[in-house]
Order: sequence, then structure tokens, then C-alpha cells
Amino acid sequence: MTQIVTHIGMAKCLSSALQSAWDRAENYQFFRPTSLIEQIDLIVSDNDGEWQALGEIVSNQQLNRERFEQLAGDVVVLSSENMTTSFTMQASASPSWIRSKHRAMASLFGACSDSILLLVRDPLSWTTSMYYQHIKQGGTLAFNEYVDRTVANLLANLDIRELLSCFGSLHKNLVILPLELAKGGEAAFWEEYEHRLGVPLPIPCELPTDSFNANVTRAQ
Repeated sequence: MTQIVTHIGMAKCLSSALQSAWDRAENYQFFRPTSLIEQIDLIVSDNDGEWQALGEIVSNQQLNRERFEQLAGDVVVLSSENMTTSFTMQASASPSWIRSKHRAMASLFGACSDSILLLVRDPLSWTTSMYYQHIKQGGTLAFNEYVDRTVANLLANLDIRELLSCFGSLHKNLVILPLELAKGGEAAFWEEYEHRLGVPLPIPCELPTDSFNANVTRAQ
């Protein structure tokens, strides 16, 4: 029976490397629900964090689990780091907006998934990587200025307890894996991935070396 895994982020935690591995795997089906996530972002913005109205709208956006179960392969992965990570310089991405988005994503994706996968990393390392992304996109703030200006949004993105409350209340198999687990080599990471998610490994079971090294290097 096909198992459905929803990978919810976080950004800057091996997302691109994992997505590449899933996309290449002969026994996996891989989807990025980008347009659906963009719709949810707009719904959250339009309802200004009012969860009662937001919850009713999101409940009408149900995913068709049967559609995924009929696909060939052992595992279907729905993946986007944008399910849980919001750009820290985005004007609308206030802490309340981010928390409402988390609840919306949990409501939408929790019911159709067999497992939820969240990758995390050391908070200082993650913040540094987000700062590099700010520079890459043309930002000019010094690191201290960036942190001072975005600290509330950074903390909302890093609120793992709140994420667990949102997704864990709807789903019993929520797996958290640290990026640091893969630093010493892929074997330990894939062993925990297979054991804790309870799914077959992707074939081939490889992370792209260049993408992985770039991600880890920026953590140091």
C-alpha cells in the first residue's frame, strides 16, 4: 500500500537535497504543492489571523488522498519548506500570521498523510543561513541589523513547540530529524529516516553531494 509522507520543512534544512533525492527515486512519487500553499498564504492574509473564518475556508480545500494512493510506487512525498517557514523580511509575515499559517497547513495536510516529516537545525546556524538567503536575494543589512529587524519573525518560525501543537494534535506520526544527523555521513540519517517514518528508502538512496555540502558549509 502506498504511504503518504508530507515534508513540512524547515527551510535551510536539506530541503533541496531531499527533494532532489525523492524526485530521482524510482519507488517514490514526488509533488511540490506550490500553488496550493500560495492559495493558503492568501487566505491567511485575507482573514488577518482570524482562525474561525480561516479554519472554515481551509476545511473546504481538502486534498484527495485516494488520488495519491492510486499512484505507482511505495511512497508519495508532498514537500515544501514553505509550509512552515515564512520569509522573515516579508511585510505580512508577522508572528500571528505565521502561527495562523501553521494551523492552516496542519489542517490541510494532516488528514491526508500517513506521516509528517520535519527537519530542524541548530537555531543560530539556521538564522545565519536565513541571513545568507537575505543577502543572496539582494539584501544589504548587516547581520546584527537583520536579526534586530526580524527577531519576532525568526522566533515564530523557530517555534517548534507550536508546530508540534499544530501538527501533532492532528497526526500521531510526526517525525523530527536534525540536519546535524547527516553531517558525519548519510548512513545515520537514512537509518533514522527509514526507522522512524516506517517507509522504504528511496532508490537510489543518495543526497546530491554539492547541494548537501553547500547547505552544511553555511552552518559553520
